[in-house]
Amino acid sequence: MSAPKKKRTIAGGESGKDVQGVQRGLWKALGPDSHNARNGNAGDWTIHDLKEFQRRNGIEASGSMGQPTLDALWRHVDAYGRALYFRAKIGKPSPLPDGALRYGAKGDRVRAAQQMLWRALGDEAQNARNATYGEGLAADVRHFHGIIDAAPTDGRTINENVWAMIWAFGDEYAHELAGSAGAGGSSADLRSNLVTWAEWYVATGGWYLQARPYQRDAPPVEPLENDCSGSIHHLFKLAGLPDPSGNDFNGTGYTGSMVDAGRKVAMPKSGSAGLLAGDLIFYGGSPGYDTTHVATMLDGGRLYTFGSNPPTITTYAGYWTSGRRYDVGARRVLA
Repeated sequence: MSAPKKKRTIAGGESGKDVQGVQRGLWKALGPDSHNARNGNAGDWTIHDLKEFQRRNGIEASGSMGQPTLDALWRHVDAYGRALYFRAKIGKPSPLPDGALRYGAKGDRVRAAQQMLWRALGDEAQNARNATYGEGLAADVRHFHGIIDAAPTDGRTINENVWAMIWAFGDEYAHELAGSAGAGGSSADLRSNLVTWAEWYVATGGWYLQARPYQRDAPPVEPLENDCSGSIHHLFKLAGLPDPSGNDFNGTGYTGSMVDAGRKVAMPKSGSAGLLAGDLIFYGGSPGYDTTHVATMLDGGRLYTFGSNPPTITTYAGYWTSGRRYDVGARRVLA
């Protein structure tokens, strides 16, 4: 099983079952060099072990467990550690009407559960993210119960206990969906799709290639070969968003055509408040000249970019701040 999307960053001071699962992985990976107490508290020795593990695996030794560290560590986490990690309840989940989601239900809450399990189970998820509680979602619920070593289930009910366990796997748009009684297909649904496909793109990797038509296969075909604008067109198609160049995904479109399409949104001078997943951020050039690069916002201030090898998720606040085209502004193609 590939690593799940992290429930939270562990950087010191956290406590809980997810911390204990990570500690067990560090203990196995480092052997006699591990000093953490495997007690669910991220103290100094846990951070020491994280730094040592990162050094051994070519990751910046920050002592902070983000997604790259979890990806590398996951193969060292035993079944009990994985059960602990998946059982961890982090954050305050939205309430479930009648205390459960049940087979046959439809709407945004079901779509949120599908997204959370898709991010938890990775390539083993079977649900179609279609806002309908059917066989695919039931299979994911059964699989989740197996990972947490719970009593077997037919998968036709998500109770409040499991809902609380999967909550931290959701992105901010899945959490927005979870509190909605909508019928599905909302902009939050599509933005959540974009977040997940961008994470998949980065996890899969690819080669920077300026070519038209850009790669736009759905489902995607590996190896991924695209440039900045081509990969964003591809991600938008996979997520169900409109073509950011307005060309119905015919393989044409570039940074300039993306500037010309969509609605202009002012970019904040600091932070990322007001920006939404799918907002296009432009870079390079100078006033009166074409832009040379484009990236797209995800959630939590994160930014997807494919300006070189490989595609990357970074932060809006820290990425190429001197090159942002405030005079151009962002573009929003989804209401």
